[in-house]
Amino acid sequence: MKTTQTSSADLAAGSRTFEPWAPDGAKQLLEELGRQILYALAPDCQYPVLSDPARHSSVEREFNESRTRHGTERGGFVVIQRWEYYERGAADLSRESLVIESYGMPGECSFLIDYREARLSVNLWGPAGAVERVLRWFDRRAGKTPDDEVLAAKAREAVISVSRGAWAPAIASAKSVREFQPDHPDALLALGVASGATGDLDTAESSLRRLLESNPDHVDALYNLGNVQLALKDAKSAVETFRRALDVDPKNHPAAFQLAQALELHGGPQAELEAVEAYERTVATSPNPGGSWGYSGLDFTERAVAALSRLRASR
Repeated sequence: MKTTQTSSADLAAGSRTFEPWAPDGAKQLLEELGRQILYALAPDCQYPVLSDPARHSSVEREFNESRTRHGTERGGFVVIQRWEYYERGAADLSRESLVIESYGMPGECSFLIDYREARLSVNLWGPAGAVERVLRWFDRRAGKTPDDEVLAAKAREAVISVSRGAWAPAIASAKSVREFQPDHPDALLALGVASGATGDLDTAESSLRRLLESNPDHVDALYNLGNVQLALKDAKSAVETFRRALDVDPKNHPAAFQLAQALELHGGPQAELEAVEAYERTVATSPNPGGSWGYSGLDFTERAVAALSRLRASR
């Protein structure tokens, strides 16, 4: 949880942030929070809360959105609920966000509640005493440690972000999970891969090693640790790590190719002979031997064939 508060004259700004945060009934809780803030910051104004708020929904490509107004034309707050799809129309692969924003409040008072990707933040501007009361109420109602299901969903978001090459969201999601579960395997793997991709090799290496402490045969952790060691020019360690990955999964095509790369970096006649064997193993385990159109997985076959031609020609 993060907290900030500043003041100016009789007005004060306050905020709270909880991450990860995703309790049951989040929408109802946040609407209640919106009403509490509304009445606390502007007690002299009577904004009726609509029992059956007007709802507006729209569908545009890869998201759905609904808007609900609580109040009158003069003032109140609007609830904007939005679902964005990782894949078009795939409801089970959607990301939900909820924004509650005030409008028309007196004396420059305002508030904004933002809830997305299991992260909740509240920002207030109003009389100092009212801001303090609202934040205390918020702490009592919303300041809960997330359960395992919430953390698992957040870790899944980190993994999805890695698969899409969205490194910053992957790192943020993984770190938020590790705040409560430091050894969560998916969070450690996502943090290791994303940190390596962004050049933070120290964090990448420490995260992957920590994962391997509890799961020494985690082939994805071994593969990515080997890649980090290659980036660090530690050929000897990379060779050992890729060999461990192949011991776990003898047909691991990417690990075979990276083992060959590490052996070439290591250098020497014996390492060159072993690199040829590793490149041959790469070709033999090709995931797409026919070169099928549209294959999008890791395929090092062409690079392995070119490397074999180069090494054989140099003998």
